Amino acid sequence: MLVKTEHCHAFIDFCKEAEAVTDLFRISGEFNYLVKIQTATVEEVADIQDAIAKLGHTKSLICLKNIFENRVVL
Repeated sequence: MLVKTEHCHAFIDFCKEAEAVTDLFRISGEFNYLVKIQTATVEEVADIQDAIAKLGHTKSLICLKNIFENRVVL
């Protein structure tokens, strides 16, 4: 999920407490953060997005297939 917020400290605190949040990255560009979440249902994604929307604008991206992950760069 991409997030654009002016409430960075509150957003970071939310992410630290949210069990579904697995990773949080500060990024450049139109959005401030990239948040990786893992949920069992789409409804849970919507709940998290609704909670984050109180702190800023969100855009959801859903992974359809994991091609590879944790690739080691030498």
